[in-house]
Amino acid sequence: MTYIISRFCRIAAHETQTETLRITTNSETFILKNEFSDLYRSASMEYPKFFKMDSISKCGILASEYLLKGIDIKGKYSDTEIGIVLSNATGSLDTDLEFQKTINNKTSFFPSPAIFVYTLSNIVMGEICIKHKIKGENMFFLSETFPSDLLQEYVADLFQTNKVQSAIVGWVEYSTGKPDVLLLFVEKTETLTTELEFTSSQIASLYAL
Repeated sequence: MTYIISRFCRIAAHETQTETLRITTNSETFILKNEFSDLYRSASMEYPKFFKMDSISKCGILASEYLLKGIDIKGKYSDTEIGIVLSNATGSLDTDLEFQKTINNKTSFFPSPAIFVYTLSNIVMGEICIKHKIKGENMFFLSETFPSDLLQEYVADLFQTNKVQSAIVGWVEYSTGKPDVLLLFVEKTETLTTELEFTSSQIASLYAL
């Protein structure tokens, strides 16, 4: 049995154009402004809850939209057959700092519940699961560097133990106002054809895009 990357989405800051992102998928590359309202429209989303999310959750939802656009994963897999395994380096730090601003001023102390609910690193994973009705195995890792080996080994074990039949896998980071995201849709196949094989080196290559 071979595990393949049937779809991917990479979102990263553009190398030379400030305030601009490069979004790369299997089929095309977009250069878009680094503004969530523009990114939302470009993804042709109809999901008003998006605007209530923190920045890292917005990044994850956007990447999942580009990742799964045009395919019916629920027609192929049940809710529990789809897993999700994500990682990043800073957890929910960007949101934590925003929440801290609401409690810094002792004379105007007003903690924001709307921000506080996002002060957990795995909330982005939960938002993706809610949006796409995913109920399978899930895990969120914190890693100082992009953990291609860890992601490959952990997800391969989920497949080998029949805990998943497919999985959304990757890295969802947001810091200093910039998304840094790689999402992969991983499936298993009897024969490898034109798809990318799900290996540590291939994961690292896609992250380098």
